[in-house]
Parts: sequence; C-alpha cells; structure tokens
Amino acid sequence: MATINYITRGNTNPQTIYLRFKQGNTFDMTKSTGYVISQENWSTTKKCVKVLNDAELKKIDKNLTELKNHISTAFNNTELHHINSDWLENEIKTCKGEVSSNKALSDVVTDYITHIMDTAHTRPNSKGGLGLSRSRVNSYGNLLQMLKAYQGKTDNRVKDIDNTFARNFLNWMLTIKGSSNSYALKIISDLKTTCKDAGYNGIETHTQLGSIKAHSTKNENIIYLSTNELEQIENTPLTRAALINARRWLILGSHIGQRGNDLLSLNESNINVRNGIEVIELRQAKGSKDVVIPLPHKAREIIAQGFPTKITTQTFNKHLKDVCKIAKIDTPTIGRISQGKHKNRKLGTYPKHMLIGSHVCRRSFASNYYTTLPTPLLMRITGHSTESMLLKYIGKSSMDYIQPTSGYYNLKEAKEAAAKETPHLRVVKRN
Repeated sequence: MATINYITRGNTNPQTIYLRFKQGNTFDMTKSTGYVISQENWSTTKKCVKVLNDAELKKIDKNLTELKNHISTAFNNTELHHINSDWLENEIKTCKGEVSSNKALSDVVTDYITHIMDTAHTRPNSKGGLGLSRSRVNSYGNLLQMLKAYQGKTDNRVKDIDNTFARNFLNWMLTIKGSSNSYALKIISDLKTTCKDAGYNGIETHTQLGSIKAHSTKNENIIYLSTNELEQIENTPLTRAALINARRWLILGSHIGQRGNDLLSLNESNINVRNGIEVIELRQAKGSKDVVIPLPHKAREIIAQGFPTKITTQTFNKHLKDVCKIAKIDTPTIGRISQGKHKNRKLGTYPKHMLIGSHVCRRSFASNYYTTLPTPLLMRITGHSTESMLLKYIGKSSMDYIQPTSGYYNLKEAKEAAAKETPHLRVVKRN
C-alpha cells in the first residue's frame, strides 16, 4: 500500500516541506511541495503543522491535506508502470494550479496517443470540419499497439523521441516485426505527428523531432488479380457455400474498386438509378468521400442474383485464400505473410494464393481498368486525389502500357487515313 508523508530538510529557517511517496520496494520518491514553514511550527514526529494559531498556518495545513488527497486519488487512477518522479511532480503542480490544463497532459507518448484518439471527434480534419476519420483513428491505434510492443514496460516520453529512437524503432519494425517499408514509415510518420501535436500543447519535444525522416515510399510487391486470373477463379468449380459467397464478393469488388470494409458493408440500399443508369452509391470510410459507381456487366451479374451474404473482413480474407488455392492461383509471388506466435510478417516468395486478401479487390479494379477507363473517372471511383497517388497504388509497370498505347495510335491513324480517303461530292447543277 502506498503511503504519503510530509518532511522537511536542512537547518534553514523557514524550511521547505517535501512530499514523500512510497510503496514498499516498488518506489520511494520525494518532491518539493513548494510550501515553506518555520521550524517551530512543524512537528517532525507527527509530520504535520504543529500549531494552528493563525490563518496562514491553517491555510498551509489545508493545502497539504488537499494535496495528499489529490495524490492518493491520482495514484488509484493511474497504471502502476506510469508512476515515476515526473508523474509525482506533475500531480503536485496540477493540484496547486501551477500548470494549465494543456500542461497537465501526460508527456508519456502512449498516453498522448490515447489522448488524441479520445479527442478525435473535436479535432480538425482535412475537409475543413471537425472529427478525424475512422481510418485516421485506426492509424493512431496501430501506432499505439506497435509502440507498446516495442518499448515493453518502458514509458518513453515525448522529449525522448529523437533520430536515434526513430531509427531503432524503424529497424525493429522492419527486422523483428517484418513490417513492409511503407507501413513502418507510416508508423514513424504518425509518431512524429503525435509528438508535434504534443509540442503544440506545451509538452517538451526533442530538438531533433523536425529532422526525423518519415517519407513515403513506393508500394512494394503489389498484389492484384489479372483479368485472366479472375476468369480462372470464376470458372473453378466450388462446392462449399461459404467459398462461393466469398467468390461473389471478390468478383463484385474487383469490378467496383472499393476497400474491403466498404465493399462488405454494401447492400440493396446502395443501389440507385441515376439518369437511367444503375449505380452503387456509398461514402468511403477512409477520407469520407462520396462515390457513385456505374455498374459494369460483371457487377450487374452478381447483384442480379442478390447481394452476397454478409461476412466479416477476417472471414473474407480466409475464404479468399481458400478460393484462390482451389483455383490454382499459385504463381510464385514476393510478399509478406504472418508467421510465428507473435504473427510477425515475413518477406518471401510464396504461392500467390497465400498473399490474397480483401485488399486485392480494389487493386485489381484499379490495375485492370487503368487503360480502359479514363483516368479521371477511375480516380472518382477509387477515391484517389491525384494520378500520381493512383499510379503508386496499381500493379502496372511501363511495359504494361505498350500494347494499349500502340492500339490507341493505330486507331487514331486509321481514322485519319479514312477521313482522307472519303470522296467529296461536288454540286454540278442545282434544280
């Protein structure tokens, strides 16, 4: 059980009153309260104000009682591994009103990440409104879990985040956790954003924070299903109803280009007719973008039989691997799969079906339709803001555009040649 006592030190007069906070062998901390008292008015045996014969002494005694109660309550509401000298000093200042509400924010990085998530609904977003998107909050959740796994029982503070910490954290994610370059750098970027936000609120940051590198990288080993592979999957006999249902979601998703969560949340209410054209309308969870998708033939075929049965993303991912395995989608492909007790993702070459998940729907749509749909229309459906973002996302190389580009040139030249060969009629006589 924790005990809280007051002591004075030295032979000066008046003396400073110190708070001693102790719990067995776990911790023993002493911090100045900032209050002073004359030696003759302090009882060293009872550890309290000796006499209460004037207003000033009564005020000191009252303040010490309130401080003791405040520390006791704060201790009961704080996880044990957060209790340290800085915590005690901050609580003393908070009780005395010497710090603003911003200053009272914990400077422990994991605490501050939690603070951002708790206040997400009040934070400005990229749309000029209030409230972070669900995907943005999820990103902070990923950062929180990754940082907790990395630091263990250590509580790193905002001021501890420097270049060395960032490099070591990044290296751990890449080598121990098996994270991709892009994912690990995204975590570092979110960590940097967290610390900068803490700095805006008066929490001390490291002088190297601004120089931490958290640039984006080109997506690695993009996995998508070609039109031939999708046709191979469609023509593969399946007997399990669950796998047939997952295949229907896959085919639908590969022709409307939405993320797994958005895809699996669709139902009949998302179908509308605009200007005589059947479309799917939805608001994407990431970025809160409203999209309207004219339905291609394959998507209409799926929906004509009724929407596939609802399933979770986890179930969808599992069944997709089974479907693609049965369909012999087994081209050796570079990618990452989770392995071991801690589900660390290991980079290697695996049969392609082992790497398939819900992400494949949107990537397949974007990759297969890139040279078919005008790019601005494709971006309206996928939700990409710029063509450069789209090109980083899809699984195409420059060689993939030789045939479509050549075909376009041939068609253009044929039209021009036909126009030149068209005979022109001359009016000889008017009646």
